[in-house]
Amino acid sequence: MNTDSSVGMLRIDAVASDVMVKQVIKLKTEDCVREALLRFALYRVSGLPIVNDRNEVVGLISERILMQRIGRDELKIIPLFYSDFLPMTMAIVYDEERWNDKLHMIMERNVMELADRHAPIVQMNAKIDEIAALLGKRHVSKVIVAENNVLAGIISRGDMVRFVSASLL
Repeated sequence: MNTDSSVGMLRIDAVASDVMVKQVIKLKTEDCVREALLRFALYRVSGLPIVNDRNEVVGLISERILMQRIGRDELKIIPLFYSDFLPMTMAIVYDEERWNDKLHMIMERNVMELADRHAPIVQMNAKIDEIAALLGKRHVSKVIVAENNVLAGIISRGDMVRFVSASLL
């Protein structure tokens, strides 16, 4: 029987540096969107901090942001016919060639053009309940950890779940 009183208890003094992933896959300000896409696929991450040459956080690019930009926004709805007895029938037409051109053009753009410049950043001593609250907000799936704005780590929702479950189970 385990008599350790800390088993099944979440450390109340846990902070960002206890949870964060320290080896962060990141982008530089001069990288293009193609590089972001390659890193999403290669490292199986959904968001990448962007840093300047001093390793200071200047933004974040995520799969969500990328999908919003490359999404099909050139759909055309064309009425085919209308009668008094049948509802209007429509066709949805999509210009695939135009979409491919758009995709290639976006891939060569600088990541800072698409970056979220207001990505959530916490200090290394931020308490985990504050981080959990940030991660619970809509569209926030990761929080960047910095010390004096210099990238120190990253915490995803999954990292937080693993930390909490390891503490409680």
